[in-house]
Amino acid sequence: MNTYYSVIFASVNSIISEQLSIGLVMADEQRVWFCYSKTKLSLMHRFFSEEAFQLLKTSLKNIESTAAGAGQNRSTDSNALFPITDNNQHPFSIEYLRYLARYSNSTLTFNEPVKIDVEVSDLLFEHLYREFIFEEAGQVSKTSFIETVKAKLYPAITKHVNLDFCIETGKIPGLIMPVELDFIGKNDRPVVGKITDFNLPSYNLDAPLSNLFVLMKTFESNNETGNYFIIGDEPSKQNSKQHNTWAQVKASKFLDFVPTNETDRISEYMEEHAVEPYFSAD
Repeated sequence: MNTYYSVIFASVNSIISEQLSIGLVMADEQRVWFCYSKTKLSLMHRFFSEEAFQLLKTSLKNIESTAAGAGQNRSTDSNALFPITDNNQHPFSIEYLRYLARYSNSTLTFNEPVKIDVEVSDLLFEHLYREFIFEEAGQVSKTSFIETVKAKLYPAITKHVNLDFCIETGKIPGLIMPVELDFIGKNDRPVVGKITDFNLPSYNLDAPLSNLFVLMKTFESNNETGNYFIIGDEPSKQNSKQHNTWAQVKASKFLDFVPTNETDRISEYMEEHAVEPYFSAD
């Protein structure tokens, strides 16, 4: 077992070496977890010039994107923070994190990676994140899970759909509230997708599904029958409310539930049925 983590700090005052923990990366040989505090990032705006703040923000987003795409096609740019090294190895090796811990950077610093003899899991990452970054676990789970699914699915469907789209009232006749979707396209019918982390607290889980139901009823009132993909995985049975919601979604005749290891079904459907974006570019 080779599990390790590194805390990422933002340098608030380089003169007195004042730093604030802002992110955490955890990895084993196969997977990478990463999350940073958007709340802390917002608060730190006052300590930086606009140029330095944008550099900090961009650096964190680049790490997030690389972590989400670990194990897939990655940049071969030798100047990237996490350049590709081996086709069988993600770029967050313990050796490279040790190098980053020694590397002097005026904006971000990594602490020496810590090896732990514990089975790696989402729950372990959430525990470490709360311990070192001090934020609610719900944000951690949402970021690490949903962004990982997007990194795999989006490249395969981008030409067929509108991605990360918010349907405002007025965009569809009769829609009474904005609805945020991960993707929406059409062939002879609307093709809609929502990535759902069923381990989220119930109040974070129920609202997006309720909004999707509003959209379904709106299409129905316009005499349109849609194809609605819900992408997610079975939650722990210890989370009885979330597990019950997952079971209802999986059993629904109106929703097409897709486990995250079967998302090829979605891209294959779109190719076969010539799905195209629902909304034209402005």
